[in-house]
Amino acid sequence: MDIKPVNSVTPATHTAPVAAPSEVLPQRRALTEAVRAINASDLLGEGNQLTYVLDRATHVAVARIVNRQTNEVIMQVPAEYILRLAQEMSHQK
Repeated sequence: MDIKPVNSVTPATHTAPVAAPSEVLPQRRALTEAVRAINASDLLGEGNQLTYVLDRATHVAVARIVNRQTNEVIMQVPAEYILRLAQEMSHQK
């Protein structure tokens, strides 16, 4: 029987692929057009809109459904607690 020490396990690291600069602008345009089309369709309900932002702390893309009148966030993906968890984990490295 072969027994190995527990501390020999190395944590997995995740690195997002980086798009070439020539690919970024067309991707942003396509995303902007898609968000505008969704908002124009009232698919998310009357008075709601889709927003797409980059979280400053984690540099993760965040999609939100927001009430236009109150600016209340109805839904967010990924959730705020996930973003803060990712931020905490990045500070521990």
